[in-house]
Amino acid sequence: TTKAADLEAIYNSRRALGPVWVIAPAGLPGGRATAHWSPVDYARDADSAERMAEWMADAAQKHYDPRAEPWIAQARAILAGLLLAAHISKGGIRAFREWLALGKDAVDHVRAILEPDYPEVAMDYAQPWLKLHEDGAGSVQFTLNVVAAVYRNKDVRVVAERTDFSPEQLLDENGTV
Repeated sequence: TTKAADLEAIYNSRRALGPVWVIAPAGLPGGRATAHWSPVDYARDADSAERMAEWMADAAQKHYDPRAEPWIAQARAILAGLLLAAHISKGGIRAFREWLALGKDAVDHVRAILEPDYPEVAMDYAQPWLKLHEDGAGSVQFTLNVVAAVYRNKDVRVVAERTDFSPEQLLDENGTV
């Protein structure tokens, strides 16, 4: 996060080293262009989907609570499956949001997308919904709802519809986000 007053100096300094992508759903002062980035685009395979899911689930906690860890772990498996299924189906952030909201009711559909190429991800995704008791499933859904809340904002959804740069491009070109 950068203060608006410092943005120009930091942007110019970083731009001398490589490309700069500023992700700012509310826009920037002076009308400077902003970049798009989607967690769905990042989730190109099982490993990247798991990484993104871990980051999202961890970010859903205001502070670490060891009692919440079992539900966070289950939410990570669900998020990884949803991210990868949204990527495979080309449904993007819209599909991801829809399946988050549907919760257990999306299991058959999402599992059908994942099973042909990612049977382990499909199993890990479905297991919490199919095996947890009702209270446990409710705790997992609560975590998913916290993640989904970010995407209720239209500006955030627009930014997350596509990605303007790849992780490889960021690293290869000495870029800054």
